[in-house]
Amino acid sequence: MKSSFLMASLLIAASTHAADPTPAKPKAPKATTALLDKGRSQFEVMCTSCHGSKGDGNGPAGAYLTPKPRNFTTEKFKQGDTVVDVFLTLQHGVPATPMVPYAHLPEDDRWALSWYVAHFLPTKEGKAAQKLVAALPPLPGAVAPGVSTPSTPAAPSTPSTPGAPSAPAP
Repeated sequence: MKSSFLMASLLIAASTHAADPTPAKPKAPKATTALLDKGRSQFEVMCTSCHGSKGDGNGPAGAYLTPKPRNFTTEKFKQGDTVVDVFLTLQHGVPATPMVPYAHLPEDDRWALSWYVAHFLPTKEGKAAQKLVAALPPLPGAVAPGVSTPSTPAAPSTPSTPGAPSAPAP
């Protein structure tokens, strides 16, 4: 009798202290210029083909995906729009979409990407990230916003052959 009472007490105690099936959300690191710079570089390599360099969902590969990639600047996020939510989306992907998990990336890379994605959002975190991104130098080979690129001079309309006599002017 004592052993069954003891066993019942242990089971009750164990069930009341069982682990919560929902793990605690991770805590986002503080946004820094270095973190956003790393996120921007990673975004350019891993995300622009689908989401576009402006985060508008217009990357070249995105045209072939169903559903279309998220437009970070205007569309509601399915799994939440905080930096932690974006981090968890990178960790687990989005079921029934082409957004696959990026759990293979080191955790600090996922945080960097999360903060960079956040800079597209009109949230408090997004506005803080926008300020840091605005302070970054342009990526190598990128043209700064508002700067025009020099145009290539037009080729002559009639080819000239070296040594050939030129036509007389009319």
